[in-house]
Amino acid sequence: MIKLAALSAIALAISVSAFAQAVTLDVPVMMGGNPEIDACQGYGEIADLMPPDDFLSVRSGPASRYREIDRLKNGVKVFVCDDKTPWVGIVYPATENRNCKVGAALAKRRAYAGPCKRGWIHRKYLKMLAG
Repeated sequence: MIKLAALSAIALAISVSAFAQAVTLDVPVMMGGNPEIDACQGYGEIADLMPPDDFLSVRSGPASRYREIDRLKNGVKVFVCDDKTPWVGIVYPATENRNCKVGAALAKRRAYAGPCKRGWIHRKYLKMLAG
């Protein structure tokens, strides 16, 4: 019985993780466009979230009218790849040590299609660390 419950929990975690990677954005997060700098030019962390809603909604496009696709907490590190002020397009790993493959330069601008999650957040809750 315990083994079955553990296996069910593992299967659910795998399917939720796979779903999170397969989310289609209404507005893609674009990256690159300059052959001399990283595809995503900034790096930051989620900050200044307060209770009762101590999470930041990641949206499928750069406005609150787009659907919520994820939630992030204070301290989560993100790559900043796109900008539609006051919204920014971000890329962030589903697991802490995953390489999101945004550190190399890209001459042509393109939508992010790498191994990490991506979406849009309001700039108000982003503390830039680099870029």
